[in-house]
Amino acid sequence: MLEVFKEITGKEPKIWGTSIIGYGKYTHQQKNGDEFEWFHTGFSPGKAHLSLYMTYDVNTEEELLNKLGKHKTGRGCLYIKSLTDLDMDVLKQLIEKSDRWQR
Repeated sequence: MLEVFKEITGKEPKIWGTSIIGYGKYTHQQKNGDEFEWFHTGFSPGKAHLSLYMTYDVNTEEELLNKLGKHKTGRGCLYIKSLTDLDMDVLKQLIEKSDRWQR
């Protein structure tokens, strides 16, 4: 995943928190006016699954998600048990959409 994300984003990985590997950064403003820095796209390996973080609602990508393979979604996340269950070309398209969001 390190190579896939770096190839798509052209950015070096950075650790966010204790276990998230993120690429790029932007300033996010909450409704109350508070601001914080966050990454454009990234992932976190976990015991139960691999989490991929996107800067958009991945559920809007129904056509791509139907082609992706075995996964679960959150609003801005993909949860994957095994990369072998996925179409990597489709996964790369989803990551590219997240990386372009802030350009």
